[in-house]
Amino acid sequence: MLPGATVSLMRGAGDPLASTITDERGRAVFENLAAGGDYRVIASMPGYAAVRLEQISVPETGRAEVAVGLAPGIGEQVTSRAGRTRVDLERGAVRDTRVSSDLFADLPIYGREYQKVLDIAPGVQDTNDDGNPNVHGSRERDFRLTVDGVSNVDPLTGKFLSYVNPDAIEEIEIVDAGADASFGGAVGGFGRIVTKSGSNEFEGSFSLFYQDSLFDGDGAGGAGSLEFRTFQPSLYLSGPLVRDRAWFLIAHELVDKQTPIDVVAGRSFVQEVEALRGLDKLTWQLGPHDRISLQFATDPLTIRPEGVDSLTPPESGYVFERGGPTVSLTWSRPTSPRFYWEATAAWSDVETSRRPFEADVRNTCVNDQALGQFSCIEADSGRRSGPYFQDFRDDRKRRTLRWNGELFVGSLFGATHRVKFGASFEHARYRRRVERDPVITFSSIRTIGDINDPNARLPAAQISIQRVYPEFADDTASGRYGALYVSDSMSFGSRLAVTVGLRLSSERLRSTGWEPFDPAAERAAYEQAVAECLAEGRNPNSCVGVGFAQLTVHPLDDPRLYPACSAAIHPQLCERLTTALAFTGGIRTRQPGVFHTGDTNVAPRFSFAWDPWGRGRSKVFGSWGRYYGQTFLLPLVVENGPDQTLQLQYIDRRGLPFGASNNVLDAFSIRTVDRDLRAQHSDEWTLGVEHEIAPETTVAVRWVERRYRDQLQDIDLNHDPVLLEEVTDADLADFPFGCFAVGPFADCSGFLALVPVQIGPVIRNVPIEIPDGLADLEVITPAFNSIYLVGNFNSSRYRAYILELTRRFYRNWEFTASYTWSESFGQAEDFDQVLGDDRTNIADERGPLATDQRHVVKLAGRVFVPRFGGFRLGGRLTYESGLPFSVFFQRPVIDFPSDLTGGAGPRIPTRYAALRTVFPTGQRNDRRNAHLWTLDLNAQKQFELGRVRATVQIDVFNALNDDTQLVTSLFTPSSPVEGGFSGTPAATRRFGRRWQLAVRLNF
Repeated sequence: MLPGATVSLMRGAGDPLASTITDERGRAVFENLAAGGDYRVIASMPGYAAVRLEQISVPETGRAEVAVGLAPGIGEQVTSRAGRTRVDLERGAVRDTRVSSDLFADLPIYGREYQKVLDIAPGVQDTNDDGNPNVHGSRERDFRLTVDGVSNVDPLTGKFLSYVNPDAIEEIEIVDAGADASFGGAVGGFGRIVTKSGSNEFEGSFSLFYQDSLFDGDGAGGAGSLEFRTFQPSLYLSGPLVRDRAWFLIAHELVDKQTPIDVVAGRSFVQEVEALRGLDKLTWQLGPHDRISLQFATDPLTIRPEGVDSLTPPESGYVFERGGPTVSLTWSRPTSPRFYWEATAAWSDVETSRRPFEADVRNTCVNDQALGQFSCIEADSGRRSGPYFQDFRDDRKRRTLRWNGELFVGSLFGATHRVKFGASFEHARYRRRVERDPVITFSSIRTIGDINDPNARLPAAQISIQRVYPEFADDTASGRYGALYVSDSMSFGSRLAVTVGLRLSSERLRSTGWEPFDPAAERAAYEQAVAECLAEGRNPNSCVGVGFAQLTVHPLDDPRLYPACSAAIHPQLCERLTTALAFTGGIRTRQPGVFHTGDTNVAPRFSFAWDPWGRGRSKVFGSWGRYYGQTFLLPLVVENGPDQTLQLQYIDRRGLPFGASNNVLDAFSIRTVDRDLRAQHSDEWTLGVEHEIAPETTVAVRWVERRYRDQLQDIDLNHDPVLLEEVTDADLADFPFGCFAVGPFADCSGFLALVPVQIGPVIRNVPIEIPDGLADLEVITPAFNSIYLVGNFNSSRYRAYILELTRRFYRNWEFTASYTWSESFGQAEDFDQVLGDDRTNIADERGPLATDQRHVVKLAGRVFVPRFGGFRLGGRLTYESGLPFSVFFQRPVIDFPSDLTGGAGPRIPTRYAALRTVFPTGQRNDRRNAHLWTLDLNAQKQFELGRVRATVQIDVFNALNDDTQLVTSLFTPSSPVEGGFSGTPAATRRFGRRWQLAVRLNF
């Protein structure tokens, strides 16, 4: 029905029981109806024929949904009988799952968060339970959800931005496949939340949800000693300000939640969440056709501690805070019987921050007063200690303008047409202020005692101090996103519907950054300058300095900043650049600036639905479409640093520094962004069959195929693998233990051992490089260590076969059930992983994604039982086969020495050290977790207390008391050459059965 229509409800031949005006979604709601039949509805609106719908039955639940259509005409009335909805051809191949407010209330939903029901849809999973779903093999940044048409996607991260008050939700729609051209801005899936509006009837509710560790026993044998509780009250009010003209809605919920986290091989803890989720709305009916809604939503949130797992204890985590308003103004108008439009303007301003959970905690790696205050990672175990390494605060703002229209066209070219078209514009801005502390990596080394002096102080470990410059940063980024779309749903009689559409999208991104340069081209120019210098008979070290004048260098490596090179961050680089200044008079430093990048794309969509028998009970459907995502701002701001450098130092057996620290084996590591960055996209094919097997009950079988292309990933531009066949005799002179083959690559160095060597009459421990089982890497431009380039380097593929069984609410019960078989292969799950940084591991990295879940069975439903005064039951049952995880080895590794003379003169080697990650088994994600069963239950009983309806509710989460261990990765301290894959898993254990009690008062 259209907005602004007058709807009257009657029973039998009596007078109207109630009348109301339809809201902006064309809905009219009548509350507190007695169960039974013989209800009648009359809908009317100026310029339209009145419609009478008879013989409507209301079940014991007190809710019945009836569709009413207004047709153009004057002075006539259409009478029809309430009937059941059959298979809908006009929706074509769109596959969506809808969760009404009633279903949401009857399902067991932990935390009452809308994110917890998104994975009710087939092919949708949230494996890490962070509220950001993966849809048919997509990354978790590739899902776009709107709230009343306004994006709820974080412009910085691409993940969800805010929580939504659950009492204000009217309906949640999850579109997992076949989306038409009105959907865009994501390559994975889409969601829409429609919130409630006030009406002419005043209504309100107060709810209280409570959990306590006293209810939950020992957490399935895991973290039984933890004490926790959850206190979650909420208040909802709505009604008229001016009857038939203005209405209000107020919905607020306080969240004080303590969640037990059962950590495997670590200390379990309680995570605390404090939040206030509010949504307020005012609605005005300006005239027969025009309606305006003003909405204000906010959700201040604090989580402590966050970032904790089996390798990171709670004191090394951080406190996460987020909050800010989203304000929207919507104007809707049915201009004519055939044309309806809606316009929205919105503004959001969200601030987030991270700060150490315990700023004064000290690490367990060293006993030094200065170094003990920094975060430390033990390379032998992967464990972290010390405080969280950064403190930052940022602002994320977005302005939105959107306009959507819908036009119905009668017979044209042999078909009726429902044309949707619209435009949208978003302007997102981001600013951050960050302070970072150094991070230490602790690596033990092999030592043999001094024969001449058994009590001599010897190094027992090496620490790599990762320092950042600048320690304080303040930078910005922004994005402008525009889209135009048109979609035409054509119905050729009652047996065939075809939808064609086109979506034009454009994005223009801007960020502070640095002028780009090409490391390989600069190395070639460097070697040419060195060769020409040597040909003139100059000193080789002087020629190396001449060559450095051809290289872009970090501004903080400019020797003119320091009184002497001994005071520079990288003394060795300083000396070479001093030579360059002396011989050439200048050096080339990296210049700051502002860069722009953008992309314009056209995304066609096509779908069909065919009823082979013309009975309205079956359809064959299929679709093809291309989907472009919006590039979030995080990949842009990484270019602003902070930049990193490694400082090496020995530690003795007492954990104290031993010898002088030095930066000889390092230069700055930086990040940069491809100036030709493109929007990620996916191509999707679907094909399926749907049939109505019983009233309001359908079964469907479908196939989904997706190809994800131009996915974002950062790669290290400044390291090349060393081929064994290219290792020269001069190279071998640096390696007394020789070189070994790792496939086609060489392994000559990387591991530092102290070997007893006789120097005159004394035997001393001398550091010697030996092969470590890892293929060696060689630096390209010696002015930098790693140079990480963010670009469109990745792709992945996904295939699924899905069986669905759906029953809409009919005769007091409804359910949705599905089985999904799928496979998902690719190179990485996110753009900022270590994947892609080591070119010797490319073949090992491509394989099953961490979200590759082969078998998933889902069942969710609710039932109203009229016996014993009536009560409601709801539940969710899920079976999931195990997710993959990787065995990995990680530590700082010394590079293969790069000859600065390029072979044109005496060998002058230079090398750096970088954090390397390899997969000792030869394949990423080649291990799998055990399968999971999850059963959640809900039971409610309603009581009449005068004019107040009281409801008592009990929820049981993880009713099977399953405590399966969930491993995300397994760190092994053994390099490939050492063998053995035992180590420490990054894992948590499911807590076990949890109970929740709730009381709700409706008035």
